[in-house]
Amino acid sequence: KRVFIANLGTTSFKFKLFCENEQQLRVLASGELESIGAPESRYTLEYADGQTKTGSAALADHGAGFSFCLDALLPKVLFTES
Repeated sequence: KRVFIANLGTTSFKFKLFCENEQQLRVLASGELESIGAPESRYTLEYADGQTKTGSAALADHGAGFSFCLDALLPKVLFTES
């Protein structure tokens, strides 16, 4: 079971993705998108294995930010066994 928690501000999007195993939650990934709506939004993604990705992307709104997060998380953590 996966649990996605999001905290949206005016121009920011923070999230954590958890995995529930045996009634315990473990963080699979977390991240932050900043300056949403600006020509260049900054992002930081952190995975449970210690890998961190940073960069910038054109994110017009929070919907685009959510899609960006899903695209980044799908191959790495959403459908893996944990």
